[in-house]
Amino acid sequence: MTLSLRLLGPGSWHGEPITSSRSRVLLALLAGAPSGLSTERLASDVWPDEAPANPAKAVQVLVSRARAALGSGTIESTATGYRLAVPPDDVDVRYAARLARDARALFADGDAAGALASASEGLALWDPGPADPDVVDALQGTELDLAATSRSLRRTEALALATLDRPAEALPALRGVLDESPGDDVVRAAMLRAHAAVVGRASALELYEAHRRDLRDRLGMAPSPLLAQVQAELLDEGTTVRHGIRLSPNRLLGREADLAALRAMIKASRVTSIVGAGGLGKTRLAQELAASASQRAVHVVELAGVATGDGVLREVAGVVGTRDTSGRLGPTATRVVADVRASMAEQLSQVPTLLVLDNCEHVVDAVADLVDDLVATSPQLRVLTTSRTPLDIDAEAVYLLPQLDARTAADLFVDRARATRPDVELPPDVVARVCGQLDGLPLAIELAAAKVRVMSAAEVERRLDNRLALLRGTSRSAPARHQTLLAVIDWSWNLLSEPERAALRRLAAFQDGFTLEAAGVVVGDGTEDLVASLVTQSLLAVSETPLGARYRMLETVREFARMMLVDAGEDVEADERARDWAADHALRWGSALLSPRQFEAMDRLHAEEVNLTHALHEAAVHGEGERVAALFAALATMWSVESNHFRVVRMTPEVDALLYHLHPSPRFAEAYQGSLTILAVNAFIFKPRLAARSLSRLRRLPRDTRGFGGLLAEMLLLLILEGYPPTPESILTIAAPYGRLGDVVGNAFAAQTAENSGDLVAAIRYSHASLAAAESTDIDPWTLAGAHQRVAEIALQLGDPEQAAEHALRALPTLLRLGSGPDAAQLRGTRVLAALAQGDVETAERRFHEMVKDLDAAETDFPVNVNERMIRAEVDLARGRIDDGLRAYREAAAHSDGMRVPEGIDADWRGLEPWLLHTLAAAVAAHALHGRPEEVRDLAYDLASRTGLLLDRPADMFLDYPVTGAAIYALGLWLVTTDPGETAARLMACAVALGHARAYPCLALEPAGTRARDAVGGAYDEWVSSYAPRDRDDLREEAVTLLARGFGAFSPPGADS
Repeated sequence: MTLSLRLLGPGSWHGEPITSSRSRVLLALLAGAPSGLSTERLASDVWPDEAPANPAKAVQVLVSRARAALGSGTIESTATGYRLAVPPDDVDVRYAARLARDARALFADGDAAGALASASEGLALWDPGPADPDVVDALQGTELDLAATSRSLRRTEALALATLDRPAEALPALRGVLDESPGDDVVRAAMLRAHAAVVGRASALELYEAHRRDLRDRLGMAPSPLLAQVQAELLDEGTTVRHGIRLSPNRLLGREADLAALRAMIKASRVTSIVGAGGLGKTRLAQELAASASQRAVHVVELAGVATGDGVLREVAGVVGTRDTSGRLGPTATRVVADVRASMAEQLSQVPTLLVLDNCEHVVDAVADLVDDLVATSPQLRVLTTSRTPLDIDAEAVYLLPQLDARTAADLFVDRARATRPDVELPPDVVARVCGQLDGLPLAIELAAAKVRVMSAAEVERRLDNRLALLRGTSRSAPARHQTLLAVIDWSWNLLSEPERAALRRLAAFQDGFTLEAAGVVVGDGTEDLVASLVTQSLLAVSETPLGARYRMLETVREFARMMLVDAGEDVEADERARDWAADHALRWGSALLSPRQFEAMDRLHAEEVNLTHALHEAAVHGEGERVAALFAALATMWSVESNHFRVVRMTPEVDALLYHLHPSPRFAEAYQGSLTILAVNAFIFKPRLAARSLSRLRRLPRDTRGFGGLLAEMLLLLILEGYPPTPESILTIAAPYGRLGDVVGNAFAAQTAENSGDLVAAIRYSHASLAAAESTDIDPWTLAGAHQRVAEIALQLGDPEQAAEHALRALPTLLRLGSGPDAAQLRGTRVLAALAQGDVETAERRFHEMVKDLDAAETDFPVNVNERMIRAEVDLARGRIDDGLRAYREAAAHSDGMRVPEGIDADWRGLEPWLLHTLAAAVAAHALHGRPEEVRDLAYDLASRTGLLLDRPADMFLDYPVTGAAIYALGLWLVTTDPGETAARLMACAVALGHARAYPCLALEPAGTRARDAVGGAYDEWVSSYAPRDRDDLREEAVTLLARGFGAFSPPGADS
């Protein structure tokens, strides 16, 4: 887990060191007091030995310094002092304390596996090294006391390891805890058992005896009853009885954690039930547990063939060894039933016993009644059941068996497929897709793997569209209910009531799970009870999310339920209800996306993204314009916030035509305007031919000066009325009626326009004005972060790396919280480049590694990871690894040239994408600066050709002048090193006047400018000055002339014509 504020170890904020010890102490004190501390208390605790002359002023200065380093919003002022405004789980000392509490609670509830996970995660927070002693002292005696937290985590971890039958790992941990707390009998009992398992019973008994004598001699006491019980266990080796255990036909894969957790539950609970859908492997796990059980007697009873409650008692009695000697066991033989149960209870009480009852779901009431009676009368009995529904008795602990994870599912498929045909080809990507479509369901995976006997893995994948027909088994050893996947689900279906079947059918309308509220829309009356019943019967899985409970069907179950929905003729109505719910959800949360409730709105929409996207496609197919408007407005805005712009572009053709002729009702008017605006923005950039359609509709809508929608629409209309590009003044005039929102957005647009025109000084001025307005109004977090990001990027261009790094850091937490991995990685890159500009290569390299983590989390390859390759190259070059750095740049260029905008975007873009030109420019410039221009000769001529094409486009088409200028600058620099003269230097001067992108060191004004002066002397600076006042059209013409002069027909000398 990535934590923003770390006080364990050396201390850091978003990976940046907190160098001041007093700042770390201040943050620790505030972390330990969630409601805040007074100024007086802070002064006395920060300066315990010698109070400052003016305590209040000293605290104020310290807080100001901390805010400067961490951001102004991290420490809030209160009526009497200050409080830390960082979420509790984002501060390592708070998070560690919570994990310690969670671990103790989980262990107390019998969840040793969960307790171990929490304790281990908590202890891992100490990995960076010991905390600052002053921080330790500051937290001593508080709820965040580090020593107490560490002890608690280590104790729970040791006990959990012991409970999970991992004695070799548990023993040293238990000994360590005992060294600190020798009177802890719970730990000592666990240590003795672990010692017996690892070293031997005799040695463990010697340890017990030594402890007994020590207690007698020192305190005149005997060991506690708990320790005496352990001694008795160690003395009693006994004999074993095993009934009904089957040998495993093959190895069990991927269930180690489940086995460990279940062993712990069996130790802690009288009754343990493995509950889950059919085909998850419940029986196999029960057999494994029975085979390795520590109880002296183990009885496994198969109930799949039992049809009645009387049959349950008869079957169990037969396996345990209790006979109905009267032969009259039946529903009216009350005395005989009581006698059999009493005899069975007596039999099961002789020695520690594990009774395994397999496949209980169809006779669950009878099983529950019998088990409840047996555990009440047999103190040494433990019961393990497998079922698709719990027994629902007081003594029961339920283990919900999960699906296999992706890696284990793939391993299982490969293992079983090679057992069927050893030489079969199993491409990993195909195997992964097959297992993903099968929900990690072991039975389904094994049935699919068996098909490779007669077909390829790719053919299996293709035929999974009809998986219920495909997945039929041939193993004679499998029970009939497991011979086909359809039979597995049909077994559960036949146990449902008709209302439960109807609910399951209708819930198949959801593609990716649902909430109870959503279920109510498609199911109708009684939804809550019906959903609860389907969960109980393992046909729905429920998971807790930060937004509440979420329900999901296995895809195999959903396919079956969908088939039954169509057969019942209810699919049209259910699907329409699902689209109704989707449109309502999109309207409700889409309207909050650009508001202070943005975080919650993003979470709500992201949780339903698959359902909403499916509903959007279906609404488009059915020509439902209003629903399309609602869904597209919400989804496209969410994707824009996440920097997933090309996903919006891909949806444009499907949505544009449908909305063009729509006349929405008032309820959908805002969403309609939002959809048109988003369509127009993306069309203007990527598909100019479609922009006019959306813009013409926007022009006919009434102006709404209340929010973002109206303002953005006005900005776009400005492009039509005045032509591209607008002036900053006209932008601000349009934005003025919108008040503070207009100040924020208007100045942001003005900054972009000024930057694109090459006026970086005006751009930074407008950016600061936008930021000031954003900070003084109640605006959404993304817009505020964007204002910081804009300042950071322009400041870096202006050669102010300190300001760039500061504002990038302020924007990062918001972008990470919103899931905008690409933007977050870009800001990380800005901070790397800022450190390089300051000559701090160590910091640059550390920040680079943080950037790579964000990119990994973003799971994107388009196009931000090009920046990662370029920045890697710059770090290598700064480190003096010239060969590595230039190689990285060539690889970045090749990778970028292989990337293209998605299908459906105007062909005018292809080969002229901004990220491509920027990467090629940086690669060419880097090689020129480091004296190796010939290695990129072909690349330089290719870049010259592309740049010429770009400059030749119509003047009213969008042109990224900073990127185009970077290409011109790089080409001039390349010529300076290969054919120094006036043309080369003039190209560089022209690029400077265009405001070329210069954040990367190889494209910066220096040392490239010195190379130009070396070539032509002071004439270079004169040309820079003379080009500065010329307008962009004039500069474009000049650049075209100079490129033609320097690169001819854009083919390297000697190249084939």
